[in-house]
Amino acid sequence: MFLGLITFCIFQGMKIQKREIIYLLLILSCLVLGMLGNYIFKYQTSLFIVFSDFISTFKMFFIWIGARYFLNLFSVRDLKRTVNILVPICNVYSLLMLTYAVLNVFVDVNMSYDIRYGIRSFAFFYGTPGLVINQVSYFILLLVAKEKYFKRSQIPMLIVNSFIVLLTLRSRGIVLILVFWVLYYYFIFLKKKSIKKSLIPIVLVSLYAGYSQFVHYFLEGVTPRQRFVVGAVQIVKEHLPLGSGFATWGSSAAADNYSVLYYQYGISQAWGMSPDLKLFLNDNYWPMIFAQFGIIGAVLFSSLFVFFIYDITKQIKFNSYSRLIGYFYIIDVVFGSVQSSYPAHYSIVTLTLLLAMFFTNFNNSSVYRKTI
Repeated sequence: MFLGLITFCIFQGMKIQKREIIYLLLILSCLVLGMLGNYIFKYQTSLFIVFSDFISTFKMFFIWIGARYFLNLFSVRDLKRTVNILVPICNVYSLLMLTYAVLNVFVDVNMSYDIRYGIRSFAFFYGTPGLVINQVSYFILLLVAKEKYFKRSQIPMLIVNSFIVLLTLRSRGIVLILVFWVLYYYFIFLKKKSIKKSLIPIVLVSLYAGYSQFVHYFLEGVTPRQRFVVGAVQIVKEHLPLGSGFATWGSSAAADNYSVLYYQYGISQAWGMSPDLKLFLNDNYWPMIFAQFGIIGAVLFSSLFVFFIYDITKQIKFNSYSRLIGYFYIIDVVFGSVQSSYPAHYSIVTLTLLLAMFFTNFNNSSVYRKTI
C-alpha cells in the first residue's frame, strides 16, 4: 500500500512531503509492534484477519494521507456539481428522519433505542442512535459546502439536522450540535479568525459531558466498556512491553472472529458479549489500542492521533468555512474516540473523505495541490 502510494506519487510528479513521512513511520511502527504481538502470543495467527484489522484501525489516517494523491483529479466545478446533486437528496432524507424522530417522541414507531429523560431516543432504521449522529454529520458537512460554494444560507436544513441529532438524546450528539452552532456563529456570522477565548465554555461543557459519560460507562457498575478497560489494563500488564496483537481485543475483527482472549478474561460470560450475541464487542477505542499494541505501541499511536489533529489544524486557517468544518470534525472525532469506536468505524471513511475534499477546494493554497 505504501509502495503503491509512493509509485503513484512519482508518476504524477508529486513530492513526498515531511508530514506524510511522519504518518508512514508512525503507522509502520504500530504495524510492526502489533504483528510482533500476534507472532509471539499467537492469539490471532491469520494474516488475512490481522491485515483486515490493520486497515480498519488505520483507515482514517489512510484516507487523509491518500487524499493528496487523487483529489487533484477534481476541480471546484466538479465538487459544486456533486454537492448540488447530493444535497437535495440528503435534504429529503433529513426531512423523513425528522418526521419519524418527532413521531418517536409521542408514539412508539419502533425506532427507539432506549428511554432517556423520560423520552424515547431516536435510532431510525439503524438500531442505534450513534449511527444517526454519524449519518447527519455527513449532511452537515455537505450543507456547509453548499453554503460556501453557492453563497446561499443553509440554516433551515442545518436546524432540521440539529433537531434530529438532539432527539437521539446522546451526549456526544448534544455536545456536537452545541459546538457546531457556536463555531458557525463565530466563524460565519462574526467572521472571526480565532475563538480561543470563546471556546472555553464549549471545552468546559464538553469536558463535563465527556467526564460524566466516562464515569457512567467506565467506572460505575459493570458495563461492556468498563470490561474492556479492565481487560485492557490486565493485557498491558501481562504482555509488557508488547500488546496482544491485531484482531484480539475490542476491534471489529476480534468480534467477527471471536477472540480467545474473550474467554480468558471473562468477556464471553457477559450478556451481549458472547459468541452468540455480539452486541457490544467493539464499543470502545482506546482500550483496543492499548491492549493490542501494548504500552509502547499505544504511545506511538497516541502520537499519530495527536499529529493527525495537528495536521488538520494547519489546514483550517484559510477561510471561515474551512475553520468551521475543521474544528467540527476534530471535536467529533476526539469526543467519539472516548465514548465509542467511532474513529475505527466505517462511518469515519466518508466523513474524512468529505473533509479532505472540501479542504482541497476551500483553501486556495492547499497542501494537496500538485507540486511540479
